[in-house]
Amino acid sequence: MIRAVAVLFLIFPLLAHCQVIVSPAFPTADQEITITYDATKGTTGLVGAPRVFMHSGAILSGANGTTWTNVKGTWGDPSSVGEMTSMGNNLWQ
Repeated sequence: MIRAVAVLFLIFPLLAHCQVIVSPAFPTADQEITITYDATKGTTGLVGAPRVFMHSGAILSGANGTTWTNVKGTWGDPSSVGEMTSMGNNLWQ
Protein backbone atom coordinates (compact mmCIF):
# COMPACT_ATOMS: atom_id res chain seq x y z
CA MET A 1 0.00 0.00 0.00
CA ILE A 2 2.78 2.43 0.89
CA ARG A 3 4.53 1.69 -2.42
CA ALA A 4 1.33 2.38 -4.37
CA VAL A 5 0.84 5.71 -2.64
CA ALA A 6 4.51 6.62 -3.20
CA VAL A 7 4.19 5.81 -6.92
CA LEU A 8 1.08 8.00 -7.20
CA PHE A 9 2.91 10.93 -5.60
CA LEU A 10 5.77 10.47 -8.08
CA ILE A 11 3.57 10.11 -11.16
CA PHE A 12 0.91 12.78 -10.43
CA PRO A 13 3.23 15.78 -10.97
CA LEU A 14 4.25 14.30 -14.33
CA LEU A 15 0.62 13.90 -15.42
CA ALA A 16 -0.16 17.46 -14.39
CA HIS A 17 2.28 18.76 -17.02
CA CYS A 18 1.40 16.43 -19.92
CA GLN A 19 0.57 17.84 -23.32
CA VAL A 20 -1.23 14.65 -24.43
CA ILE A 21 -3.09 12.29 -22.11
CA VAL A 22 -4.47 8.92 -23.20
CA SER A 23 -7.25 7.38 -21.13
CA PRO A 24 -7.18 4.64 -20.04
CA ALA A 25 -3.41 4.90 -19.59
CA PHE A 26 -2.83 1.23 -20.49
CA PRO A 27 -5.63 0.26 -22.89
CA THR A 28 -6.13 -3.20 -24.29
CA ALA A 29 -6.67 -3.85 -27.99
CA ASP A 30 -10.46 -3.98 -27.61
CA GLN A 31 -10.85 -0.80 -25.52
CA GLU A 32 -11.87 2.60 -26.82
CA ILE A 33 -9.47 5.34 -25.81
CA THR A 34 -9.81 9.08 -25.29
CA ILE A 35 -6.94 11.33 -26.33
CA THR A 36 -6.84 14.77 -24.72
CA TYR A 37 -4.47 17.44 -26.05
CA ASP A 38 -3.60 20.51 -23.97
CA ALA A 39 -2.52 23.33 -26.28
CA THR A 40 -1.09 25.32 -23.36
CA LYS A 41 1.66 22.72 -22.84
CA GLY A 42 4.73 22.12 -24.98
CA THR A 43 5.54 24.79 -27.55
CA THR A 44 2.01 26.30 -27.26
CA GLY A 45 1.77 26.88 -31.00
CA LEU A 46 -1.93 25.97 -31.02
CA VAL A 47 -3.08 28.14 -28.10
CA GLY A 48 -6.25 29.90 -29.21
CA ALA A 49 -6.53 27.89 -32.44
CA PRO A 50 -10.09 27.77 -33.79
CA ARG A 51 -9.66 24.15 -35.01
CA VAL A 52 -7.20 21.38 -34.17
CA PHE A 53 -6.66 18.22 -36.21
CA MET A 54 -4.99 14.99 -35.15
CA HIS A 55 -3.15 12.72 -37.54
CA SER A 56 -2.52 9.32 -35.99
CA GLY A 57 -1.19 5.91 -36.78
CA ALA A 58 0.98 3.15 -35.39
CA ILE A 59 4.37 1.68 -36.08
CA LEU A 60 3.98 -2.08 -35.71
CA SER A 61 7.41 -3.23 -36.88
CA GLY A 62 9.24 -2.77 -33.57
CA ALA A 63 11.11 -0.06 -31.72
CA ASN A 64 13.19 0.93 -34.76
CA GLY A 65 10.35 0.83 -37.28
CA THR A 66 9.54 3.85 -39.43
CA THR A 67 6.51 2.77 -41.48
CA TRP A 68 3.18 4.02 -40.16
CA THR A 69 0.16 1.70 -40.46
CA ASN A 70 -3.48 2.08 -39.40
CA VAL A 71 -3.26 5.77 -40.27
CA LYS A 72 -6.35 7.89 -39.58
CA GLY A 73 -6.74 11.14 -41.46
CA THR A 74 -4.91 12.61 -44.42
CA TRP A 75 -2.05 14.95 -43.54
CA GLY A 76 -2.91 18.53 -44.50
CA ASP A 77 -6.50 17.75 -45.51
CA PRO A 78 -8.96 19.47 -43.13
CA SER A 79 -11.89 17.63 -44.72
CA SER A 80 -10.59 14.20 -43.64
CA VAL A 81 -11.17 12.53 -40.27
CA GLY A 82 -9.19 13.78 -37.32
CA GLU A 83 -10.78 17.07 -36.29
CA MET A 84 -10.62 17.27 -32.51
CA THR A 85 -13.47 18.56 -30.34
CA SER A 86 -12.85 21.66 -28.24
CA MET A 87 -13.38 21.06 -24.53
CA GLY A 88 -12.70 24.77 -23.79
CA ASN A 89 -9.64 26.33 -22.17
CA ASN A 90 -7.34 25.13 -25.02
CA LEU A 91 -8.18 21.45 -24.34
CA TRP A 92 -9.07 19.22 -27.29
CA GLN A 93 -10.31 15.63 -27.53
